[in-house]
Amino acid sequence: MKPMEKRAGRHTGKSAMTSCAAILLAAVLLFTGCGAQREKSQSVPTSQLTEASANLKDDYYAAVNAEVLNAHKAAGESGSWNWFWDLTDKAKKEQENIVKTAAENVAKNGEAVKSADSSSYRIGELYLMASDQTARDKFGAADFNTLMKPVMGAKSVQEMMNALADLQYRYGFQSLLNTDVYLPDDDPGTNAVRITALNYILLVDDLVSSDEEADNKALFTGNLLKLMNAAGQNVSSKDMEDIYQFLKAAAVASNAGKKAIAQNADSTNAGTSSSDQSAAAKKPADLVSEKTMSISDLARHVSNIKLSEVLGRIFKTQPLTVRIEDDGNLDTVNSYLTDRNLQMLKNYAYLVNLTKFAPYLSANISDIYQVIQKDHSGDEDSDGSESSEESGSKKANSMEEQVYSLLKWDVAKLYCSQNFDEAKKAGVEKLVNEILAQYKTMLQKEDWLTESTRTKAIEKLEKLKLRIGAPDDIARYLSSWTPDKSKSYLGNVLAISSETNTKKYDSAGKKADRTVWQILPQDCNPCYYPTDNSINIPAAVMFEPYFSVKQTEEQNLGALGTIIGHEITHAFDDLGHLYDANGDYRNWWTKADEAAFEQRTQKIVAYYSAYKTPGVMQQDGAYTLGENIADLGAMHCLTEIVKSRHLSADRFFRAYANSWASVTNAMTDALVSGLDEHASDKVRVNAVLASNSLFYETYQIKSTSGMYLAPETRVELW
Repeated sequence: MKPMEKRAGRHTGKSAMTSCAAILLAAVLLFTGCGAQREKSQSVPTSQLTEASANLKDDYYAAVNAEVLNAHKAAGESGSWNWFWDLTDKAKKEQENIVKTAAENVAKNGEAVKSADSSSYRIGELYLMASDQTARDKFGAADFNTLMKPVMGAKSVQEMMNALADLQYRYGFQSLLNTDVYLPDDDPGTNAVRITALNYILLVDDLVSSDEEADNKALFTGNLLKLMNAAGQNVSSKDMEDIYQFLKAAAVASNAGKKAIAQNADSTNAGTSSSDQSAAAKKPADLVSEKTMSISDLARHVSNIKLSEVLGRIFKTQPLTVRIEDDGNLDTVNSYLTDRNLQMLKNYAYLVNLTKFAPYLSANISDIYQVIQKDHSGDEDSDGSESSEESGSKKANSMEEQVYSLLKWDVAKLYCSQNFDEAKKAGVEKLVNEILAQYKTMLQKEDWLTESTRTKAIEKLEKLKLRIGAPDDIARYLSSWTPDKSKSYLGNVLAISSETNTKKYDSAGKKADRTVWQILPQDCNPCYYPTDNSINIPAAVMFEPYFSVKQTEEQNLGALGTIIGHEITHAFDDLGHLYDANGDYRNWWTKADEAAFEQRTQKIVAYYSAYKTPGVMQQDGAYTLGENIADLGAMHCLTEIVKSRHLSADRFFRAYANSWASVTNAMTDALVSGLDEHASDKVRVNAVLASNSLFYETYQIKSTSGMYLAPETRVELW
């Protein structure tokens, strides 16, 4: 996945679609889980596959994966399967078990657990609070309403915005001017401030679509109205439709602004050279969609309130500049920030925050929230036909997910105690160091690089941060929250949130800590982060078929080894090469080297765009370029290791192909196509091997073989 949408990294695993709203999760149409990584794969024929019928010289992927594809083809009838999903599901179940076990132990002997392990105690107590429906029903929405009282009782828009700012700083509440602190791509050394105008509740495209108009209005005047009333707000259908019209007006402006930006980019590119256009295309997404603005300039767009007064409640040291998404809706939102719209704005603020915190409130509120989620996720059970047992099971799972999401590092500590040990760490570190050494040799031999660029590339490689398994200092990440049984479940949830939320806002404008782990050990998602120049190989991926101390060297090299090589290569792909050894966004390439780089990458684009293999739709070589570079670079590096150590190339190649075995149904494949920046899994195997010389030598691939490509058409960057 390309990294820069939300400071994410370059991932080997495929990205989940995420919604931009608190409740109406349009992405649930495809995927589940918060932050879960899912893989796109191609459809697998329903006919039986054997190595004989799909000869490895003609279709290597199908031949060597015949057995595993046949074993899992049933999943393709109703869903999807691959090894990453297997391990992701394994990690999820283990986290659920950690939560339930901790809760059982705390229920039996809480003080003993508290003395023995504070993480287990926190996890167990939070789950017991989440599962105590009687207590949750007793509190209802009282705590939430108490917090919202200054907002709902405000006598002016200014007073309302100030009250929301207080809640935003302390607990992460949503406002009409949402703020965030993050590492910008052009200055990742300093924490910057981003401001966006709204949380839309619905996706912008839904709000501007006339086809969705009736359903959207029905949502606001139906279930969302029920949600508001269940929480104690006496609102009418007219009140809810007013909120809808407000959001729609902002969405229309936002949509128009985005189109204008795109048109401006097109007109600008029309007058530039192809090389300049390609450079622009590689520019990180936030540097294209965002612009830096002084507080005084921003205040001119938000003229109906005293902006400095609002921001002063969020930031102890008020920023001199902020980043905004220049999509055209800021002026529209400002036009609504008048006292004549005060009640509508209060209702909006209440609704958007209620949808965020509804899962932590009483049953009558959280149940309506669940119905809303189902109605807008395409869930076939949205008619309420599921059994009480099924409903109860889903609620329990939801509570477990809430706990390990809120106390993720405490759960990580217990997860690692069960799934990560020194033997694994030592084995993977040995693998990483061997690959790094070979990669250095590769860079030294790249004759198309000038000495200046080569030296800086090697420096970047040598400064690469290695985050293997789990942090040694995991204690620094643990929560300091102390359970308070006198408070509601929501009260304790907010206490946990406050701990990290205030720390985040207080870091604005300060030097970023680039030693912090950005990925959890239990996340099955190896990745590269360009802004701190790190590869991250979490503990959750250190299982068969990717890695085991019991597997052969060839198996470990072919599976996890190629993943490691893939992530290292991201440091030198179409986007990664724009960052230096420290993770700063700057050009360290000579003009000649940049031109040579561009020429080689365009060959890769053409190669993948033209590549054809049975059962796989056409690939977009430009869109998948970064991941293709990483796959090719990894294979070149690892095959050099195989050759130098006289290992079995056959076992190595089979392990590589096996690690990408996957099935999916046609519907899912069609939905995901075009969203994933990775090539289809079959292409990730066959196209990569078809450009590798050792593959030809190992299997005596001739011009009559289906896997054969003429030497002049084969590609590599590194």
